[in-house]
Amino acid sequence: MVFRKNREVFYDYESVPPQLPKLGQREKTLILELLAPRRGERLLAVGFDDGTRSMFFRESGCDVTSIVPSARMLELARQKLGNKAAIDIGKAEELPFSDDEFDIVSLILSLEFTSDQEKALSEAIRVCRGRVFLGVMNKYSLATIKPVTNELTGGGFHQEARLLDVGALLRLVRHLLPKADIQWGSVIFLPRLVESFVAAIDGAIPRRKNPFGAFLGMSFNITYNFRTVQDIIGSPFQIKAPTGHPAQGIVREVTE
Repeated sequence: MVFRKNREVFYDYESVPPQLPKLGQREKTLILELLAPRRGERLLAVGFDDGTRSMFFRESGCDVTSIVPSARMLELARQKLGNKAAIDIGKAEELPFSDDEFDIVSLILSLEFTSDQEKALSEAIRVCRGRVFLGVMNKYSLATIKPVTNELTGGGFHQEARLLDVGALLRLVRHLLPKADIQWGSVIFLPRLVESFVAAIDGAIPRRKNPFGAFLGMSFNITYNFRTVQDIIGSPFQIKAPTGHPAQGIVREVTE
């Protein structure tokens, strides 16, 4: 269920259907192509997940921490993962982690259901020191019809999602990281209701930089990080810095 107040969006995450679908092979292939996770990397998975997505990343060699939005998701994920991953309840807009804590941050089925998409993405960037992966339902895909979105979200509330297209996602990332090297693609071009008849055709369609698939994936490196200020300096001061060299710390005035 979705609530609106003063143009803000609030989701009742406990109303999420208890069963979420497994990642299909095409989604997995796209994620691996765009993200290229390496064994031993620390990965934070944020979003609706009953444990299948976190298990996929763990099987890819990552040390996984998972943040899910509801107690129901937490219970399902713990049943599936046990002690194989650290799991907790949290909001994408308020991640309880320090700056640069993870090599990878993944937001799959997350941005569509956040109250503030830009804040959620900025939080992912803040806690990441390597790469961010975004996996969303494509607003303008020919395959993004009720049967497909029901499968991607587990059914029941696909109409509550604020779907994104590749243009909106690119603008969101560029607004926060103008110089980021962005890679993207999509999969699932035809409804899965007819998959048994057209699987070879659907699988043969190019994935990279194709804006028409129902599942849209995007990855980018963190070229610079957001930093939180721990101690505010109360009085102005001056430092001397060689011309052309950056000054470290919080600076009120610089003299040459």
